[in-house]
Amino acid sequence: MLMGDWGSDSKKNKYNPLPPAWQQNAVNKNDILNFNRNQLQNQYGGDFSAWTPENSGIYNYNQSSGTTTNSRDGNGSDSGNGSSSSAANYYAAMLAQVQAAQDAAARRAEELARQKQEAAQAAYDKNMGYLNEAYANRSNLLQQNYNDALAQLQASYDSGARGVNQNADSAQQQAYINYMMSKRDLPQALVAQGLTGGMSESALAGMYNSYGNNRNTIDRGRNDSLATLLDTLNSNKSTALQNYNNQLSADDQQKMAYQLQLEQALANQSAEILQNKYDTLQNLDNTYTQQMLALQQAQAEAAAKAASRRYSSGGGNSSVSTSQGGTDITKTPAYKRALSLYQTAGVTPQAVYDDLIAGGASQTTIDQILAALGL
Repeated sequence: MLMGDWGSDSKKNKYNPLPPAWQQNAVNKNDILNFNRNQLQNQYGGDFSAWTPENSGIYNYNQSSGTTTNSRDGNGSDSGNGSSSSAANYYAAMLAQVQAAQDAAARRAEELARQKQEAAQAAYDKNMGYLNEAYANRSNLLQQNYNDALAQLQASYDSGARGVNQNADSAQQQAYINYMMSKRDLPQALVAQGLTGGMSESALAGMYNSYGNNRNTIDRGRNDSLATLLDTLNSNKSTALQNYNNQLSADDQQKMAYQLQLEQALANQSAEILQNKYDTLQNLDNTYTQQMLALQQAQAEAAAKAASRRYSSGGGNSSVSTSQGGTDITKTPAYKRALSLYQTAGVTPQAVYDDLIAGGASQTTIDQILAALGL
């Protein structure tokens, strides 16, 4: 390449510079260009409507005439009075100022957004902590309530079972006493009725059979009461477990709903603290507690009923004697009522006994009537 050619390329590059930054980053380019043209026109007068940063170096402003002239010499150099250079510097400074303001605003916006997000995240973390703590306490209370309910159900069953066994054992003891007393008085009773010989052995055998029947009746009553009480216990335990599991499931769903609300609040950058709202969740629902109390009450009532049941101990061998003090027990109104009741379909010996008690009959009279009925 010739030196002259190299020189001409240099001049060409000088008067055809690369696109300036304001063109490369065309942010409000026309507004900024018009703003600077107005500034130059206000400051120097004249016509700057065609002014651009690229051609500012080839114009010379004539302040006295208010016109611009081309002052480029033959060598391609500028010979202006410096006004174009000042305008270019002013525009560059103006552009830098605008960019700096935009950068500062962007930084402030970013900082505010960061602070808002941090506040929302901190609120979310705190609220989740309160929520988890509330439901942990609630879960502990629920577990404790369930355990207490089971313990109370079992205690009621045990109390009822003890009552059943005590009453049955007492009846068994009385049946044995009656048997021994009847056995002791048998010879005298046979003589009084003029019965001798083989009748004594037959009466003794009948007396023993009656005693055995009494014991079996008492044991059947005992077993029936205990079985009914146990069925009630198992049913109440099953219902208690179902209530407990239902409440656990409801709590899980409710907690998930609250957590979803907190996640939505985080997405909306909400910084509200909800501790008081979640503190109230630690208490158990009244509906659930009432259900568990109802089960305990039902078990207690069943236990009381079972424990109040009485069992007939019998009254000796009625085939030998049904009278006492010259009065035939089978002729009394109490016996006739008991016989009529016992012959009614579905009426149990316990029901007969209960009816005699309600009628005011003494234990001795009841034993005689039951013995006469073969109970």
